[in-house]
Amino acid sequence: MKEWIKVLKAADAVARWHVHQRRKGAAEEPYINHLLEVAMLVAQATAGKDPDLVIAALLHDAIEDQEVPKSVIAEVFGAGVAELVEEVTDDKKLPKEERKRLQVEHS
Repeated sequence: MKEWIKVLKAADAVARWHVHQRRKGAAEEPYINHLLEVAMLVAQATAGKDPDLVIAALLHDAIEDQEVPKSVIAEVFGAGVAELVEEVTDDKKLPKEERKRLQVEHS
């Protein structure tokens, strides 16, 4: 049960980190909606058996969009979670086409 407290701690952290970020599109939804949806899909896909994967899903844009250091993620949520987040982080220095190609390659 303790691991799910960590999931909620991650949800709280991303809600704060992304508080001013909105989704693209006409609705301009709060960005947290996207993060929660991704985490829910991961939780369902793993039947709730991998809380660290759910945490990484919540945090998946923290480095890329909010410049949260990997070291902060590792300190609060563990090195394994930080590694997962880093794996799905786009390198914004690369052209968009290259970033998308790398996403497909890594998945």
